[in-house]
Amino acid sequence: MTELRLRADRAGLHDGAPWWLLDKTSRPLSSGHGVAGTPSAQSVLLIVPDDCVTVLTLRAPDLAEKRLRLALPTLLEEHLLVAPESIGFALLSSPAERPGAIAGMIDIAVYDKTWFDALLATPVVMRCPRLRVVAESWALPRTPDCWPLHLSAERLVLGLPNGAAYGDNLPSGGLTPQQGEQLLMHLRPPPPGGDAPMPIATAPTEIALYVSAEMPTQTPRWLSELLGRLPHSIAIRPAKALDWASADYERAPELFARRGLTIARSTLRAATLPVAIAAGLLLLLEFGAVGLDWTRLTLERRGLQAAQQTIFRETMGPQAPLVNGPNQLLHKLDAVRTAAGQATPSDLRVLMTRLAEAGQALPALDELRYETGRLWVKPKTADGEAAWIELARTAGMNAIAEPNDPRTIRITP
Repeated sequence: MTELRLRADRAGLHDGAPWWLLDKTSRPLSSGHGVAGTPSAQSVLLIVPDDCVTVLTLRAPDLAEKRLRLALPTLLEEHLLVAPESIGFALLSSPAERPGAIAGMIDIAVYDKTWFDALLATPVVMRCPRLRVVAESWALPRTPDCWPLHLSAERLVLGLPNGAAYGDNLPSGGLTPQQGEQLLMHLRPPPPGGDAPMPIATAPTEIALYVSAEMPTQTPRWLSELLGRLPHSIAIRPAKALDWASADYERAPELFARRGLTIARSTLRAATLPVAIAAGLLLLLEFGAVGLDWTRLTLERRGLQAAQQTIFRETMGPQAPLVNGPNQLLHKLDAVRTAAGQATPSDLRVLMTRLAEAGQALPALDELRYETGRLWVKPKTADGEAAWIELARTAGMNAIAEPNDPRTIRITP
């Protein structure tokens, strides 16, 4: 089966857009530019740039996948700066489908609907019954610890674990300082101490470097110098040469797919009319169920928010600014306890007393640090690390090893 690959950009598909014709073994047969003179093929793969697609990692309601897809427009509305009608979206993966994903989170690709509809309306795309639309970086293998980086003479693409990517065109003089800072921003580890889960919780420990065929195989000097400015070490692993013309998109997620066959209209109508009627009725029921669930949840949320605001105003006063109610109330409680001479559960003395009461002896430490209700300890030995974790859990406290320094243990009430 022959495949025609088209590469779009922000301007869509035009006379300068490159194309490649591949045989069934993905070997290029011919190539050129301009969609007007493209050869016919049995399928079309449309590759779009990553900077035209935004990947969001969001917490999803506990719904079946079919009902979740129906609820996605409403779920996305509060995360967009544009009208929901102007965007298109695709569900890329559920939490179980992506290694390292956070429980309850989903990956959603969002794009401009007008731009995307113009791509699908291009004649060469419309006339082919088999079509897949993918983002350029989705051919790059990625894991939470090893992120792919693709370099060509004109473009740089860094793949992120959740299906997102940072892509930019490279000027003839090489990487600009602004592009370097953008690349470093994606590679730096997230700030410590955050309570809310992040879509990408850690920085990579390794970068798999892919280069196009016309590029030298050795690691560019500017890349090594750039990574040297990071607070942690990132190894560079040279990978195979890769061009978008022959990259493997077989297992890549899809922004859009069409796998239709040509069937006579009368036959199609007779075969699908009963199914369409039944599907329409089921769809109406599904919409009704989703609408009722969403209305119930919205009313419950409003009721809870009203009750929280009432408690906040009664406690903090009518003029107090409401920024983060739970945290403000906790700080207020700590202040009242301190004024009354009472210790709070997160005070250093209380934490150490609980630990001392949970065991006969505290393992030796190289370092002890306390800050805003959190206690960090660095045991002298590996046995001491396990002993401190077990001691904290015996005392009913949380203890985890810091991702950036496994020898340091963070203990919280």
